[in-house]
Amino acid sequence: MTNINSENLTSIIEAYKVYFKEYFSFEIYKWKAVEYFQTYWNIEAVNFKEMLVQAFSKTKNLLSSMNNYPQKMLQEFCEIDETKVREMFRMLFDESQQVVFRISQFRKSADELLKQWGKGKQHYQTLNAMTTYLWLRYPDKYYIYKYSCAQKMVRELTPSMVLKKGSGAEEAIKVFQLYDEVAEVLRKDNEIKSMLSSILTDDCYPDKELRTTVVDLAYFVGRFYHPKHETQPVPGTKVQTWIYSPGEGARKWNECVANGKMYLGWDDMGDLDPYESREEMRERMKELYGEEKDYRNDSLATWEFANEMNVGDVVFAKKGRGCIIGRGVVTGDYEYDESRTEYMHVRSVKWNKVGEWTLPDVVAMKTLTNLTSYTDYVKKLNELVEGETESEAIHNYWWLCANPKIWSMAGWTVGEDQEYTLYNTAGNKRRVFQHFLNARVGDKVVCYEANPTKQITGLAVISKESDGERICFRKVETLASPIDLSEVKTVPELADMEFLVNPNGSFFHLTEKEYTALLNLIREENDSIQPIKSIEKYTKEDFLKEVFMCEQDFNTLSHLIRTKKNVILQGAPGVGKTFCARRLAQAMMGEKDESRIALIQFHQNYSYEDFVMGYKPSGETFELQKGIFYKFCMLATNHPEKEYFFIIDEINRGNLSKIFGELLMLIEKDYRGEKLTLAYKDEKFSVPENLYLIGMMNTADRSLALIDYALRRRFSFFEMSPGFNSEGFKTYLKEKNNTRLDELVELVKELNRQIAADDSLGRGFEIGHSYLCTKGTVTDEWLKEIVNYDILPMLREYWFDNRPEVDRWSNKLNDIFHD
Repeated sequence: MTNINSENLTSIIEAYKVYFKEYFSFEIYKWKAVEYFQTYWNIEAVNFKEMLVQAFSKTKNLLSSMNNYPQKMLQEFCEIDETKVREMFRMLFDESQQVVFRISQFRKSADELLKQWGKGKQHYQTLNAMTTYLWLRYPDKYYIYKYSCAQKMVRELTPSMVLKKGSGAEEAIKVFQLYDEVAEVLRKDNEIKSMLSSILTDDCYPDKELRTTVVDLAYFVGRFYHPKHETQPVPGTKVQTWIYSPGEGARKWNECVANGKMYLGWDDMGDLDPYESREEMRERMKELYGEEKDYRNDSLATWEFANEMNVGDVVFAKKGRGCIIGRGVVTGDYEYDESRTEYMHVRSVKWNKVGEWTLPDVVAMKTLTNLTSYTDYVKKLNELVEGETESEAIHNYWWLCANPKIWSMAGWTVGEDQEYTLYNTAGNKRRVFQHFLNARVGDKVVCYEANPTKQITGLAVISKESDGERICFRKVETLASPIDLSEVKTVPELADMEFLVNPNGSFFHLTEKEYTALLNLIREENDSIQPIKSIEKYTKEDFLKEVFMCEQDFNTLSHLIRTKKNVILQGAPGVGKTFCARRLAQAMMGEKDESRIALIQFHQNYSYEDFVMGYKPSGETFELQKGIFYKFCMLATNHPEKEYFFIIDEINRGNLSKIFGELLMLIEKDYRGEKLTLAYKDEKFSVPENLYLIGMMNTADRSLALIDYALRRRFSFFEMSPGFNSEGFKTYLKEKNNTRLDELVELVKELNRQIAADDSLGRGFEIGHSYLCTKGTVTDEWLKEIVNYDILPMLREYWFDNRPEVDRWSNKLNDIFHD
């Protein structure tokens, strides 16, 4: 071991031993699950589904928990194609192949079965589930990869390793290498081995390699472990003081309630202060939340009080002796006492679970005042870093729920402030009134539209704190791909989210963990709006070197786009319309930022449903899906200070009135930013000012109808001509230094003059310069291919009734290859 923090690992193992002695009876099912799986697993079983159910029957919440059903989905898949599920496991358990490949194939097969199943969006065959299967089959080689546990293990033991959620099996293998080293240390710990041998029964896997023990250790670290403070803190300094003591909260609960002397809450000045009696606490509860609630059950009332007040933890302590201290500023005179005999309890609001923190008696509670702005404050104070003030380092997280019938968030633009009253139309306080009072400027907000939308539609921040009457939100992002509530409910980390537990209300608290889980879900479908730090610059000079256009034409074209908003580049084949459009966008932006450019191609079957929105099949039903232009408009809306370019190749090949629909009006420059109700949804939509449309049209295609006149007046049309006479092309010829290329260029220029003079053709049928452009070496073979397989076929189409003229030009063009 070279990279592991051995000191931290020793502390973890010692804390695990304490946890092990008290809670192993709850975790022993893991060893039993492995043994049971080893006994009943049979890949050749006649009834594979029945065998599968039996083999997994002891895994409990490892393969079946709230909003996570990998085992259940395997049973569903067996009903569809039992043979395929059997082969999925045969492949997964084939140790002759790379494990990353096996996991990838298992996931791919699950994706295919999900499409056949057609009843939902997820099959739950996550990396966590697949590594659980591998661990059950080969418990002396594999571990369970659970991101939250692995992340905490890595942070404690190898902080140089960075885990990114969703990175794939390669990351799990790296974590397993770390776990191997941990297992090696455990195998040398006689106390651990003795503890295991004394408690593992005959129906448990013997775990001689201690890899299942590492699985349990990782769970312990992820859920319960907090580093222990090693030295006496100095007043006025930042310190870390988490002490692990499993079950202390549970054991002290009844004692705390029976004491009845020190119920801590917030006084009228916003300071943390004790209540003198249960009655005082009950009266305060009634004042805040109404007479109709029964507060005779002190434990429930105290938990509800903490939940409603958004405190994060309820603290019981003997008078003048309790404390809360994290990585914050220590104040006052105190004596550090590690015996942990004087304090009573520090309890998480999740009161039915093991208490996560117990803290020593350090400083009187009265010294920690004015904490109302810090939700989950024990956790938040731990996040302070050197040089930050509390107000700079700590933010709250919120879930804002809007009724679209009253306020549609779709019409709320990025950068716009939206006031929200703290009282409803009847004059009553909104539910969880204290949430509105606790919100602070800079707090992050997830924006959700309720029924019938039921989607996360954007992100916001608190821009103005409550003045007792109203609060103000500022939108920072509109989601191009909104997130359905059904997807939110599938994330295990969000199972206890306040909104999901009780959706009545409009403003709900989120823990940082919940906000992070939601943000991860959002980023799976929506790119981050954070600007890329390093993007290659691109100037007009760069454009003129690559695109064979004169400077005057560039100036004219860029001016047209900015004033008209919509431009169509039309011209003969080979003049480089598509290449020009992309480079033009980059030159106008001043950088090669591909995230602000979209390129599509119209065709006869392209529709409004593809472009804007429409119902598309999803399993046995149809669901409303956003089109590419809708999503791109949302991206542009998120950055009103930047320019976005939507490029449409072959724009005249589509049925433009059908594709654009009501957007025919919205794309017009005078109506940019104006809102109009969309056809498929009662939603106000606008095309932003900072979005530019560039279309391309091939004027030599006789099969295409004229462009719709209604659309024509909304675009400026710019004719692109062959750029043989541009300075850029002349430089290109000098660089290539090829006599035959020079001769062919002169012949094509002559040919173009004849085509332009032909009454049945004209300039729109000229041969473009791009046919004669290459980044490679110019050879005779390449030039012959251009002549015989690009230029002459077009001439045969142009002069289909004049074969002698075609033959004349065929001879003329090929003569350059004869010395």
